[in-house]
Amino acid sequence: MALCLAFRHDDITRFLISRKGLFRIYPSGPLFTENKFALFGIESTGGYHAAKLKLYEAFLAKSGNLANLNILRMLNVAYVISPEPLENPALKLLKTGTLQLVTGPIMAYVYSLQGAAQRAWFAERVTAIKSDEALYAKLVDEHAASGEVYIDGSLWTGTRTFAGAAVTSLDAKPESLVLKVSAEAEAFLVVSEIYYPLRWKVKVDGRNASILKVNGLFRGVIIPAGSREVHFSYDRSGFEAGRWISFAAFAMAILMVAGGVLKRVVYSRNVYHKTRGEME
Repeated sequence: MALCLAFRHDDITRFLISRKGLFRIYPSGPLFTENKFALFGIESTGGYHAAKLKLYEAFLAKSGNLANLNILRMLNVAYVISPEPLENPALKLLKTGTLQLVTGPIMAYVYSLQGAAQRAWFAERVTAIKSDEALYAKLVDEHAASGEVYIDGSLWTGTRTFAGAAVTSLDAKPESLVLKVSAEAEAFLVVSEIYYPLRWKVKVDGRNASILKVNGLFRGVIIPAGSREVHFSYDRSGFEAGRWISFAAFAMAILMVAGGVLKRVVYSRNVYHKTRGEME
């Protein structure tokens, strides 16, 4: 019975899907890897399976499963879900109710996180950082400047400033992300999605652009002045090529088997006719 109920809505999931906008949740403590949220399209920083990208796995290890409010804000976490009451001025209790798990129902608490970043936004300053240790120290620093992000020190030195800009629309799908933006001058777009240049590509107004790794985890794109369309897309060419190679190999195997069967049939018929001729 508990298993069946775990696949149905409960107080917490109903509340979360009623919230507007594009956001993620942070299930704290033993709820961190809970898969139920995925059933209802609720994006969780805990992920939904063990096959996470190595980049994200390293970040989880470094941050103790994201145990820092600054990190959560950066990750577009709007709500924290906890099996226990929490006391923090940055967290506001919005909902208390039942969360039905496979192991049975538990009482859960939903808190809003003040100051959470949007899924896509523009940074005013981009600073080069030389080491992972220095980067992480900046990310968890409560006194770090707002509107500032960090990139690999091999790209440039010091800090570059960028113009103000706005995201006017955002269309997110599993294998694409399309944004319309407006920039006063050259601007720096930050998208709270995993940096994975092997598969995720970007075009600005139909022209190929470069994706920079931001804050050790996210995607950044330099945007020229004006109204622009930014299109991220997932490159499936490697998968498609692999599928066709597999199909071709399978077809070849079928032909080889069929050829072998046909050869055996012909051989058997020849033996039969030869034997019959000798008997006559």
